[in-house]
Amino acid sequence: KKNAEAYAYKTKYTKQTLMLDTIREYYSYFDSKAALEAVKFKQSELDEHIKKLTILVENGLSTKDTLQAVIAAKKDAEFEEANILLAIENSLLKLELYSNSKVETLEYAKLRELDAKESGERNDIKADKLSVESLKSAEGQSTYLPTLEIQNSRKYQKYSSYEDMGGQQKLPTYNNEFTAQLTFTIFDFGLIKKEREIARLETLSAAKRLSYKQNSAKIEARLKTSEYEAAKRKYEAAKSSLEATTTTYEFTKKRFDASLVGYTDYLTELTKRQDALSRARSAENNVEIKKAELALAIGIDIQNLINGGNQ
Repeated sequence: KKNAEAYAYKTKYTKQTLMLDTIREYYSYFDSKAALEAVKFKQSELDEHIKKLTILVENGLSTKDTLQAVIAAKKDAEFEEANILLAIENSLLKLELYSNSKVETLEYAKLRELDAKESGERNDIKADKLSVESLKSAEGQSTYLPTLEIQNSRKYQKYSSYEDMGGQQKLPTYNNEFTAQLTFTIFDFGLIKKEREIARLETLSAAKRLSYKQNSAKIEARLKTSEYEAAKRKYEAAKSSLEATTTTYEFTKKRFDASLVGYTDYLTELTKRQDALSRARSAENNVEIKKAELALAIGIDIQNLINGGNQ
């Protein structure tokens, strides 16, 4: 029974780790979507300036090299877009593998917040505890004491025509068989002693591995807590950076439109704004991943985070 329970806990833990991998890939997909949004914005801005510069060049109000530089930047953005689309497709294929179902589009959702008092015990540790208990029980199976084995079985009985006198004699359809076997070991050349010693050593070894895993789990829980808190701080910093970068970009764009700054300055700020947007979205997604990693480390069912999430 304990071995069956241990197997059930191991299966649960395997499912939890698979769910964590799915969550990582899910938010990786949205990292790519954010990068795609940023590069699309960059392309839109460059398209707008290509149209303006084309008119200016045709009227001799701007140089052709500036126009060519903007066109080259647009080509670079298209190349970047192709790589991002490939990453999105790769994430969808991995999610199909994890879920064993077709995935075409995804809706963004966050995991529910963790309660500071929430904690539990990892299912793999529960399984190992039961395995140690099972090994301890097995130690007593090798003994010099007499052992009594009792069996009771109910069997269907089929008779020949001779036995039931051609059907004239009614005989029981089922027979109950009760057997008892008493075994007493007199001399076994030390075999039982060796078996008991091997069983004891196996138990000690399993108990030592369990103790090591329990200590490692405590350290991992502290580490994942620190990583989760750090991820939240990074997200706040990334949001502030995006706000500042967007303000600087909009100011530079106006100056570029008025020919007060060169194309290089404008493209630099546009690229910074694109990178800041991607970092902010990626930092937000990383908070959710670290939340799931912490949940697994402290023994919380990840499925409960998904069911209790919000848009």
